[in-house]
Amino acid sequence: MNLVEAKQMNEYAKQKGVKLSVAHYRRRLPMFLKIKSLLSERAIGDISFVQLHLLQSASANLIANSEDNWRIDPALSGGGLFHDLAPHQLDMMLYLFGTAKRGKGLQPINVKQMLRMIW
Repeated sequence: MNLVEAKQMNEYAKQKGVKLSVAHYRRRLPMFLKIKSLLSERAIGDISFVQLHLLQSASANLIANSEDNWRIDPALSGGGLFHDLAPHQLDMMLYLFGTAKRGKGLQPINVKQMLRMIW
């Protein structure tokens, strides 16, 4: 999906009077509910720093078939692997920790090249 298609979907939802949303269902999974509860109870104290790494096994189908995987081809995915997966990770960080005071991100210049270097 790209920006034009997203805007079309949003407009269609408005015309039909329905909600359009991203499936951030992980917030309701028992493990994340427990983490949220423990954080709210300050079971490990006040959180002052959060570092998120999104890692994937080289044998997983999500990334392993890198030559023909639609997720890392911006022409097919609308932005590549980051645009596909990052919103879910960022949503979880917002849910668990609230709005960030500062943020920083790094992305390799070429995901396929990075994957070959790692594996």
